[in-house]
Order: sequence, then structure tokens, then C-alpha cells
Amino acid sequence: MPGSEVAGVGVGVGSNVKKFKVGMRAMALIEAGGYAEYAAIDEATLTALPDGVPFEHTVALPQIMRKPELFQQSFEELLGYMNSGQLKLTIGGVFSLAEAESVHRLLQGREAIGKLILKP
Repeated sequence: MPGSEVAGVGVGVGSNVKKFKVGMRAMALIEAGGYAEYAAIDEATLTALPDGVPFEHTVALPQIMRKPELFQQSFEELLGYMNSGQLKLTIGGVFSLAEAESVHRLLQGREAIGKLILKP
């Protein structure tokens, strides 16, 4: 579903949050709301994102994020393939949030090849 993959830097955390702090990089797979500038996400669905990994690369990860037991191993393997150049992500375009309507039209019309990324 478009808008279900999110990644960013935490700007606030709830009082019961244990693993994440403000300023940490993280990614998650959510049901909806990924096009928003900010999102409240349950800590259990967040995964820390290493400093060297561009946010754009997280779009390759949602399917393995559904199975936590496979995630860490798969994530490390995937990063290894990207870092070695064996895997190149197909980024169809990077757009501002103001262009979300146009991006949605591209997706609905099946005119996009690769991931389309919206940035604030």
C-alpha cells in the first residue's frame, strides 16, 4: 500500500518508550499515514536504522519487516548486497510532499517503475 513504508528521525517519544530516543533514525511499516510530515508509531513496530543507510534504501525492506525473526539477518544481508554494489535499488523518483497527488496518479496509472519517494 502506498505510504506504508516510513523512515525518519525521531522528534519525540512517549514516556513508556524504552529503546528509542529523540534524534534516533528509525523505520517502520505502518498501515496508513506514511505521507504525513509526522507520524505516531508504536515502538514495537520501529526498527533502528544505522547511520550509514540512506532513508531511500528502507523502501526495499517492508516485506521482511513483517517477520521479525527474519528481519535482522535479512536486513544485514540486504545492506551487504547494497554496499557491495550487487543490489541496486530502483528509485523511480523523489518528490516533495506537495507533489503527492501527482505521485498517486503515477501509481494508479501504473506509470511508475521502482519506488517513488516522498520527502517533506
